[in-house]
Amino acid sequence: IQVDAAYYQAAEKALNQISAKKVSLLEIKYLAARIYVAETIYPRKTEGSQDYQKSVKSYLKKIGVAFYHSGLEDDAELVREICEMLLIIRYKVIYNIVDWNDSNREVKKNMSELYGVCLMYVSILGENGYLFFEQDDVAKITILIHNYMQKHKREAVFITAADTATAVYQLGKLQEYFPEFLFKEAVHYRYFRPEDWRNKIIVPTVNLKKMNIDACHITKHVNEEDIQHLSSCFQNREEAIRYEWLAAVSKNLFFELSARNREDAIKKICALLSDKELIDDGFEKRLLEQEAYIPTSIGNRMAIPHVLSDKLKKEFVAVVKLRHQILWDEKETVKNLAVIAVHENHVKDVLGYLIELKSKIRSSSDKSAHL
Repeated sequence: IQVDAAYYQAAEKALNQISAKKVSLLEIKYLAARIYVAETIYPRKTEGSQDYQKSVKSYLKKIGVAFYHSGLEDDAELVREICEMLLIIRYKVIYNIVDWNDSNREVKKNMSELYGVCLMYVSILGENGYLFFEQDDVAKITILIHNYMQKHKREAVFITAADTATAVYQLGKLQEYFPEFLFKEAVHYRYFRPEDWRNKIIVPTVNLKKMNIDACHITKHVNEEDIQHLSSCFQNREEAIRYEWLAAVSKNLFFELSARNREDAIKKICALLSDKELIDDGFEKRLLEQEAYIPTSIGNRMAIPHVLSDKLKKEFVAVVKLRHQILWDEKETVKNLAVIAVHENHVKDVLGYLIELKSKIRSSSDKSAHL
């Protein structure tokens, strides 16, 4: 694609005004391409980004399932923002424009679980248009989704047999104790319809067990013991499902090894997994190709090489501790790996395990620092 001479002239003029030394032709070409993209893309954002709506909605639905946060794919603003971002990435690929930015480092440090899941599913976004993602691109997507989750908290409903005044008071009490949820309404049990609160958190003071509803029951008093019970319930109800599944697929998959670099680490891990008859011949190649496409480091000296497929020989999560940290990409070192091979729908099951694993790694690092 040819860029009009006017863009080269504008780029050369701008560079000469800010640079004291002679400007190279490569610099002029680069800036000309940036000017052209900026002028071309922004007027066409709304029109061109429509091409990505289907894949973005599919992507957001997967992220929502992993974090038990429904509705991401239904938010028009979030879908539009990511679609527009993909359009910008497409133009960067077309004109071979590279941005140098380290925003991903802070995102990985503070939101490593969300970044990791966004990374694991990013191939869905690349299916329509052959997009190539940098780590900073995944970081920007992570920020957009994080901001949405902060604004749209998970909804909860309080089911009670109390009078209106008591119910409103107790609802406010629950909201105060659990600000991470949105206790949207207090509903009298006689008027409660489960279909209206599908995929929402249900907190009843009456027995709903006969309705076969997944709920966190408390007493009608909503006292300190009830609050403590709810805290445990919220923390454990999702993790129990995850760990039951993980216990079945990840038994005895803990390794320690030395590696010279990323490729060496992956090859040695795959050899161990092959000995246990967990992987086929193409597994190692898929991991290496994936790392070449976009490194899977997620911060805190951890990486998650992964294969998501319904055609895996066997599902597993293997934890690997490297005896010495190695350079995983150009700037980031890694000491611990979680090698993941699961069906796409099981990413939510892996997430809780990764959160706990990261916590253990941090705790171990903190102890080592004080020795």
